[in-house]
Amino acid sequence: MEKIERREKGKGKRKKEKGKFKSLICNFPLVIFLLFFLTFCLNAALLNAKEPQIMSISMTDAVENAIKNSPKLKSLGMELEASKYAADSQRSLLYPRFFIDGTFRYVTEVPSLEIPIPGFSGKKLGDNINYSIGPAVIWTLWDKSSTRKNWLGALEQKKSKENEIKAVKKQITLATRIAYFQVQLALEQVRMIGDYLKLSQAQYKDINLSYEAGAKSKIDEMMANQEVLAKRKLLRQARADLASALRDLLALTGEEKGIDISLPFYSGGQNDLPDGIEPPTAIINMDSIDDSIKTIKKHADSEPDMQHPAIASLENSAKSFALVSEGLKSGLWPKIQLSAKSSIDYPNGPDLSSFNQNSVNLSAAFPLFESGKTKNAAKEQSYRASAIEMRIDQSENDLTRDWDKAMDQLKGLLSQQEINSQYVKQAEDLAGIVYKSYTAGRSTFLEVQTANIQALDAKTQSLRTDIQILIQLAQLENMSK
Repeated sequence: MEKIERREKGKGKRKKEKGKFKSLICNFPLVIFLLFFLTFCLNAALLNAKEPQIMSISMTDAVENAIKNSPKLKSLGMELEASKYAADSQRSLLYPRFFIDGTFRYVTEVPSLEIPIPGFSGKKLGDNINYSIGPAVIWTLWDKSSTRKNWLGALEQKKSKENEIKAVKKQITLATRIAYFQVQLALEQVRMIGDYLKLSQAQYKDINLSYEAGAKSKIDEMMANQEVLAKRKLLRQARADLASALRDLLALTGEEKGIDISLPFYSGGQNDLPDGIEPPTAIINMDSIDDSIKTIKKHADSEPDMQHPAIASLENSAKSFALVSEGLKSGLWPKIQLSAKSSIDYPNGPDLSSFNQNSVNLSAAFPLFESGKTKNAAKEQSYRASAIEMRIDQSENDLTRDWDKAMDQLKGLLSQQEINSQYVKQAEDLAGIVYKSYTAGRSTFLEVQTANIQALDAKTQSLRTDIQILIQLAQLENMSK
């Protein structure tokens, strides 16, 4: 009986194995399909992996694009066109005006002439329909130069708008350059921290090998690892700061590059990335700081422009208000106009027919009483001119003060940079000496960390001083001739 049961169990197992085998054979096409699908998805992901795009931005191009795409400048351009048409409109009043003059009138009652003569039934002295049409000319012979002064005032407003555009261009240039300098600062910080991260990683590898060999302590190994993590954190924040500075610059230039700049990196660094950092989405190529300094340093020794476009714009506005005020005062004098007309009129009195009529008219108007309207309007414009003249004085004082402040700051920064260059060199040399001393067992790793931090801090201070020099130079150029 036991043998029979074992045989039956064996047959059952063989049937189950055959069933599993048949099931596997039946599902084999599905397995192949899944493997093919996974392979396809993997290949697609690899193909869709984007290489970092290169973004090259020069300071000159950035300024040109900012000026070209500025909504404020476009708006001022429209206002300038409006001021040109306003001046042309005022000038046209200096010349005779030709036009077609026409009138039409319908009356219900027409007077008639009644004479008590036998056989005379009366005569209408006109018609219900009356009209007159023909060319006419009118010319202001004398208005004490009121029209001319209004035209000259409109011309000054046009000049004021032209100088305002120049002043805004200078402002946009300064703002764009400062934004560009901030990108340069952030980019150099990414480069600098990236170099120090690679240095920390190299030191950590040496210390880790020494630790595994029993030559270094676990404390040194952990401190070296913490140094790497700290530098990685600094680099990630520096890249975020660079992305933020780039977005500010692109917002000013109005140029959408269509490039993902969320994880930027400096040009050349993509070929030697530190271990463990995220791959860059964009490679940023900028002018060097030294080239930027050379570009605008020539303006540092020039003089402030006391005819700066912002001041010139105010002067034009003051002249405009003064001229308009004088033009309004002229309205208190007589105004003499000459007019002439040649027309076809209907009716010709009692004769119901059209006829040609030529006329010349000379008129003079002298204001006797208007409740001070003209005088008050003239005073308003005069006070506006005086108010702008006060602003001109303040603007000139501000320009002189800002120029002197920028020059003082520049001299101080140039002196600091001479000290920084020595400080950076000594800090780098000291960091190298301390690490060699550490590998020889004469210094602690804490001293290595301190020396590395000092070297990084020295370079950061030098970099920030360079950017401050650039900003002061840009401000001086903005105020120069």
